[in-house]
Amino acid sequence: MTFTFTALLCLGLALGLGTPVLAGSLHKPVLRVQPDSVVPEKTAVTFLCEGTNRAIQYFLYTDGDTHLTQRKATLNAKNKAEFVISKVSQNDAGRYQCCSQISEGRAECSDSLVLAVTGAYSKPFLLGQPSPVVTEGMNVTLQCASSQHYKFVLTKEGPQKHSWTLSSQYNHYTGQYYALHSVGPVTSSQRWTYRCYSFDSYRPMVWSEPSEPLELLFSGSLHKPTLRAEPGPVIASGRSMNISCQGTLDAEMCFLHKEGTQTTNELGNKCTRSIPSVAQQHAGQYRCYCYSSAGWSERSDTLELVVTGMYNDNPFLTALPSPVVTSGGNMTLQCVSRYGYDKFVLTKEDEKFSSSLDSQYIYKKGHHQATFSVGSVTPVHSGTFRCYGYLKNTPQLWSVPSDALKIHISGLSKKPSLQTQQGHILDPGKSLTLQCCSDINYDRFALYKVGGTDFTQHHGQRTQAGLSVANFTLGSVSRTTGGQYRCYGAHNLSSEWSASSDPLDILISGEIPATPSLSVRPNSTVQSGDDVTLLCQSTYTVDTFILSKEGAAHQPQRMKSKSQDWGSQAEFSMSAVTSALSGTYRCYGSRDSSPYLLSHASAPVELSVSATASENQDHTVENLIRMGIAILVLIVLGILVLEAWSSQKPSHHVPEIQPPGGDAMTFTFTALLCLGLALGLGTPVLAGAYSKPTLSALPSPVVIEGGNVTLQCVSSQRCCKFILTKEGTRERSWTWNSRYNHSTRQYQARLPVGPVTSSQRWTFRCYSFNNNSPLVWSELSDPLELLFYGTQHKPTIWAEPGTVVAIGSPMNISCRGALDVEMYFLHKEGSQQTWGTQTPKKPGDKSTFSIPSVTEDSGGQYRCYSYRSSGWSERSDSLELVVTGIHDTKPLLTALPSPVVTSGMNVTLLCVSWVGYDKFILTKEDQKFSSSLNSQYIHSIRQYQAYFSIARMTPDNTGTFQCYGCYKQTPQLWSGPSDPLEIHISGLSKKPSLQTQQGHILDPGKSLTLQCCSDINYDRFALYKVGGTDFTQHHGQRTQAGLSVANFTLGSVSRTTGGQYRCYGAHNLSSEWSASSDPLEIMITGEIPASPSLSVKPNSTVQSGDNVTLLCQSTYTVDTFILSKEGAAHQPQRMKSKSQDRGSQAEFSMSAVTSALSGTYRCYGSQDSSPYLLSHASAPVELSVSGEVTLNSTGLERYLKALIGVSVAFLLFLFILIFLLLRRKHQGKFRKDAQKETELQLPAGAIEPVIRHRGRQKRSNPAAATQEESLYASVVDMKPQDGVEVHSSRPPEEDTQGETYAQVKDPSLRRADASAVSREDPETKDEQAEEDRETHTQAAESEEPQDVVYAQLCSRSLRQGTPAPPPSQAGEATEEPSVYAALAVARPGPVPNNKEQ
Repeated sequence: MTFTFTALLCLGLALGLGTPVLAGSLHKPVLRVQPDSVVPEKTAVTFLCEGTNRAIQYFLYTDGDTHLTQRKATLNAKNKAEFVISKVSQNDAGRYQCCSQISEGRAECSDSLVLAVTGAYSKPFLLGQPSPVVTEGMNVTLQCASSQHYKFVLTKEGPQKHSWTLSSQYNHYTGQYYALHSVGPVTSSQRWTYRCYSFDSYRPMVWSEPSEPLELLFSGSLHKPTLRAEPGPVIASGRSMNISCQGTLDAEMCFLHKEGTQTTNELGNKCTRSIPSVAQQHAGQYRCYCYSSAGWSERSDTLELVVTGMYNDNPFLTALPSPVVTSGGNMTLQCVSRYGYDKFVLTKEDEKFSSSLDSQYIYKKGHHQATFSVGSVTPVHSGTFRCYGYLKNTPQLWSVPSDALKIHISGLSKKPSLQTQQGHILDPGKSLTLQCCSDINYDRFALYKVGGTDFTQHHGQRTQAGLSVANFTLGSVSRTTGGQYRCYGAHNLSSEWSASSDPLDILISGEIPATPSLSVRPNSTVQSGDDVTLLCQSTYTVDTFILSKEGAAHQPQRMKSKSQDWGSQAEFSMSAVTSALSGTYRCYGSRDSSPYLLSHASAPVELSVSATASENQDHTVENLIRMGIAILVLIVLGILVLEAWSSQKPSHHVPEIQPPGGDAMTFTFTALLCLGLALGLGTPVLAGAYSKPTLSALPSPVVIEGGNVTLQCVSSQRCCKFILTKEGTRERSWTWNSRYNHSTRQYQARLPVGPVTSSQRWTFRCYSFNNNSPLVWSELSDPLELLFYGTQHKPTIWAEPGTVVAIGSPMNISCRGALDVEMYFLHKEGSQQTWGTQTPKKPGDKSTFSIPSVTEDSGGQYRCYSYRSSGWSERSDSLELVVTGIHDTKPLLTALPSPVVTSGMNVTLLCVSWVGYDKFILTKEDQKFSSSLNSQYIHSIRQYQAYFSIARMTPDNTGTFQCYGCYKQTPQLWSGPSDPLEIHISGLSKKPSLQTQQGHILDPGKSLTLQCCSDINYDRFALYKVGGTDFTQHHGQRTQAGLSVANFTLGSVSRTTGGQYRCYGAHNLSSEWSASSDPLEIMITGEIPASPSLSVKPNSTVQSGDNVTLLCQSTYTVDTFILSKEGAAHQPQRMKSKSQDRGSQAEFSMSAVTSALSGTYRCYGSQDSSPYLLSHASAPVELSVSGEVTLNSTGLERYLKALIGVSVAFLLFLFILIFLLLRRKHQGKFRKDAQKETELQLPAGAIEPVIRHRGRQKRSNPAAATQEESLYASVVDMKPQDGVEVHSSRPPEEDTQGETYAQVKDPSLRRADASAVSREDPETKDEQAEEDRETHTQAAESEEPQDVVYAQLCSRSLRQGTPAPPPSQAGEATEEPSVYAALAVARPGPVPNNKEQ
């Protein structure tokens, strides 16, 4: 019994609380509950209590707050009882126990059973991190989150149920409670289905609604299912669709998972998920997983679901060269959009997109496009195509589709003809009808405008002539009507179209604000067979000229223009003309960018081709003839009058008779009539009857010496003729017939004048009159002065207030030349008239031309010309007048790296605009622009920009800068100016500090104040946000601590507040700022829809000196992680993220941590495109660093072992040290004894024992052998190379013993017995010493190792390294200041002879 009890007790202690153990009697009842121990509210619950047959009565107890409640039971058997709760409520939740009463009066109770009631709160949500798709054997983290309560229960469903109670953490940024639980390793042999609940701690059995089930998905080895979308994978936003998964017959369950998300969807029995209204969040890649009793299937192929209509800017799809393509030919489909899509996708009807291409930005056209090439077209390629655009970050979110483009296949049947009755060139507003006809009986015709998408079809009609025709009425034409048209024919029974008709060009006039001039050389009336040239000229730059003949059926002629200094021109040559070429001609100008939009028509030119040439009569000759005839008539009349008077003279004595009055009247009338006939129409009677015409010079009023110019007189009133007069000393006049210009609706006439010379002024005016009233003329036109640039001193031209003027502002242009200048002329280059004429009031005065309100027409280049009696001056330098504010969109100017630049450093000014300006101009205050640069389009940011670099900044470069944008076609018309940017110079004075009390990371809406302070008494401070333009200045204030500070209140923060800030200080008397403060980063949270997770390795509580790693993870892709410590003054740490399969992560390592690193940490994510906009914060993690060493039993044991080891090592070291000291003491005593013995055997002075070789012998006295092997020759500063010559380096007072050392050879050799020591003279000693040194050197160089011992020689008579002479030589001085003791003993061998020694 004792053994059994002891065994059970040990077993119970070993199992602990994890294993329930029956106590008491073996007959206690068992309590079960149906349908489950976790039930929703209002569910019927049955408790089954099963005991023994001896049970008389059963009782069910629930654990309430203060008492037990008994419920009545219904007995259905002797050993069972049922307790039924028809509708469970929250009050029924709790811990239940069943007790049975047996006959002996004892009661046995069952184990407790917990009943949890769900539905009291809203359900939480359960996620699998990093993904619910797992692999065999891996771990996965489950996260349960709720906005209510702070405890969770996680349950695993299935045959093996498990549950875990989890404590939650509160996320202040999301406002939710959450808990994490790691599960694993997981296997694919079963299903892993989880739910979670939330509850309050004071009601632990009342739970929330269950979360949606989370199924962990595996990719197994069974046959993979099929996944499809209906009606298709490309679906418009807002439409309904179904996603179906078809697995094997034994598949029990299928699950749909959208890649990149943390949720799964159980598809149910039909394995179909319905989406009633597709939205943005439904786009993505889907896979299907199926489970059966045999395990998991392979995952299905990816289904890419694309949602269209997410961007309203639909692209434009065209077919090149035409949507009707010859079978076997090539076709190009071009997708174009003004919006900066990254990619374009081409789709064909309901098929999946055939291809996708990166977009390309076409700078000249200002749009993005992609070109899809289709080679060797077949009937399979016919059909309806559309294209979409999307951004690379969201490849499943497409734009609205382009208009449908239908591709047709054409064959080789005869082409029809396309014609128009209205001509090829039309004025806007006229009606246009195109007719497609053929002698083939086509049933239908189609009209196509090249470059468009419309393919208009009409039924064909038969004419009486047997032709099949169709009329296409285009209505009132406009600029969009211009283009090239083609038509096709087809039969009803065939899907193939005929070959294309010849192209028909429709041109629209009046779309370019220019009117070219047309002239004929040599004359407008020529004979048949002559060569004729039609010269078309324009002062407005055009790329092509078009020559049109009125009423001609053929296409107008086109010719590329040739650039001239004053404009453009083209010559249309006709050789060997015939009468068929007679007619009215006009010419137009066009640009290559819009070749079907023309300028206004030139004045019509009539070309007459006849057999006889007609000469151009001069009215001056006619007038001379008339005057000659009139004079002759007067002479004849005078003769007749005289003759009549003579015949009527009376004879002598007869009175004189006067002629009658009637004859005199007749003569007067006749004379006046003849005079009138002679003068003709040359003398006007009345001027000023009509408004004045306009006189201009073509191509320009600026001419060169000997050149020709065409003068054009224009009037808006009906007139038949113009009179041109030349003013000055040589007045002349010409009469022209006028022509009506239908495009300008004016009457005009042109007259070539030349050659002109600069020796005189050429001033012209013109009049207009009607044939019905030839003596009634119009007002005089403004004078037109032909301008020359001669050789005299050129005048000076300038503008006030400057050459860059805002639109609507007044300004003056002034000219000043020599003192004798009579007239100044101002001409705007490119103009056909003189801009102004002025006469100086006094000699040497300037002439000022005022512009009261500058307009768009005022922009351009001006020159000043002056005339005096001696001739024309050189023309002045060009004055470029720029008008700003023409374009409303002003650019943005920023300074990089900062508008405060250290003297001598470089600065870059960046001018940026969303509008596609061709050039950017940088100006500094009122100076002329410093430079202009072509703009560059940056595709990634969809902006146009230009960089202006200023090298080595000096105080001269400081000031206020602005930039403008302009187009290359109108370089003098600029946009509105950018906001002014002031550039400052910083010096080397001490930098201030920039700080904030609110921390570096802020939530949107919080207030922020930055403080700039310094211990230098700065009078003002400036705050600058890096990358911005604002340079905010505040006055400094002194604090009690002696600091100078300024507070910059930024107010409520938002996403625009994030960035890097710097501040500067300055004194009032200096324009130079201090060095920049250290940068201060302000980051805004919640701008990325993600919340990373933060964990601590190895633990959140560590000891001082340990290494700690903070791991920040996110399923949302971020580029950088930021680690922040709560309350820290320093900047948060940044670390580049590392990409993982399920997201991103970064490890922040801390080595040898101290208690200063204790605190609350959070991490955030950011992207490189906006590094100061962060995600939501992770849940806070508390790191505790303890300074005291807390040891557990294992650690204590380890430290005790280390302490014992150190102690043993210390004792061993101590014993060794004592042993060495004792041995050294013993050796010292032995050396003293040996020294004494040596002193007895060797005399003082130089000693040279006789040495001989002998074999090794055993000594009968071991002590003597030891003594012999331990000899030392003590000599101070012994030379190591020989060991023989000995020097004493110590003074006598330091070395009283006079100890020296000498090197001695092999100690194992024994000293030879010397019978006598002979004394030799000094020379013999020197020779012997030299031989000894040689012998020692040879022995050292031998290959055998030589043993060396030292013999100590004590000589008390040594002084300063010189031995005392022996008694026999006391009076002799020694030459060698050293003592030699040759105690070398050779190794065993023959005894050397005297010569060897």
